[in-house]
Amino acid sequence: MWRSKINISFGFLITSFVTSQDFNYPKLPSARQLSMNGSLNNMTYSYNNEDTRGPSNWRIFNATCGGFSQSPINIETSNVWRGKAPPLFMDYFTKPVVAITLTNTGHSVNYRLKFIDSAPNRLIWNGMNGKTYIFDSLHIHWGNSCVGGSEHTINGHRYLAEIHLVHFNAKYKYLEAAALQQDGLAVIGIFLETADEANNDGSNNNKFVKFLNNVRQPGQTYLITDTNGIFTVQELIKYEIREYYSYKGSLTTPPCSESVRWIVAKRPVRIYPSEWNLLNQVISFDGRSMTGNNRPVQQINGRNVYEYNYVGNYRHKFDRILWNIP
Repeated sequence: MWRSKINISFGFLITSFVTSQDFNYPKLPSARQLSMNGSLNNMTYSYNNEDTRGPSNWRIFNATCGGFSQSPINIETSNVWRGKAPPLFMDYFTKPVVAITLTNTGHSVNYRLKFIDSAPNRLIWNGMNGKTYIFDSLHIHWGNSCVGGSEHTINGHRYLAEIHLVHFNAKYKYLEAAALQQDGLAVIGIFLETADEANNDGSNNNKFVKFLNNVRQPGQTYLITDTNGIFTVQELIKYEIREYYSYKGSLTTPPCSESVRWIVAKRPVRIYPSEWNLLNQVISFDGRSMTGNNRPVQQINGRNVYEYNYVGNYRHKFDRILWNIP
């Protein structure tokens, strides 16, 4: 049960603390560029804190980056609101992928997936009052073996990397329009951590990283069509997302639009060092290793963070309707 002192409607649609200037968004790029993949003009921003275009200066050329509901954040597990919820409903989770387009954007590696059919690839979660979000793309933020590169942190701990699965609200039709709305985007964040290479027999290698050698240089694009139906999002995530945190935040790259419902999975995915090395060989727009392409954590500014843990016999009314459960 939720704590009785909550005075909002279960915290599912949290009103962000923003000022009028936070909605003075700059002109947005195309929908393909806006997928939180860092593909804005390469000269616009940098992750190098010593650079005049570094994270501490993003607010100078994008006022929203200095807003009150920015992401990522540090999640303090002792200060979250706890509730029960079913696993996330992702109807594309096990759907075969017939083609993948990898792009080195200069700030990240972006994956655009073509599924076996043209049906909408939906994310539905009762925590968003049953709103339907459509999967757009995924990308990765990472560090190295010494310095983690996840964007969100848990009790100050930074994981080695963080995958972002980007979705937009179906009622806005496309990503660019959705990014301008407070309920426009939903992003699932999944942490990566290192597995013991000694246990690597090849059977659990992540198929999504094996082609990174083809997009080492910024601007390179590589199309994978010979998938033989073996690629699924499940190959990347490995497990059903049953436990997660959620809060209202923003894009983690300029223009930092405060339009994102964040869902941060508690359980990390393991990746072997041999796979990790492929990430470390990817080059950013400035000719350096792309390692460290993560924005520093931002102030939480009084926002509520929710922790959801799935209980097997828990069934929300909406989920009974959705899955035809008596």
